[in-house]
Amino acid sequence: MSSTRITDDELHRTALRARIALRDEDIPRYRRDLEDIARVLDALQAVGLDESEPAALAGSAACRFREDAAKKTVAAVSLFPSRSGEHLVIPPVMRFDIDD
Repeated sequence: MSSTRITDDELHRTALRARIALRDEDIPRYRRDLEDIARVLDALQAVGLDESEPAALAGSAACRFREDAAKKTVAAVSLFPSRSGEHLVIPPVMRFDIDD
């Protein structure tokens, strides 16, 4: 567990750099948040990944760019349940009743 303590001066400088308006009543919450972040970073540093292999996806062939090409998707469009002229109509996913 980190004993990192964020001072008021560090908090104000960080808020200024992040362009956050820091009110006096916000200081305890922001200090707690930054100290929590410092604890997580300390825990990650304690893992010691110096001898570990790099991630499999780093530089993977799957990340290479492909030629961008427009394709007609007539099959998918023909299966769409509802249309309005050239547009596909998507039914609402959620309904909100104002009377409830």
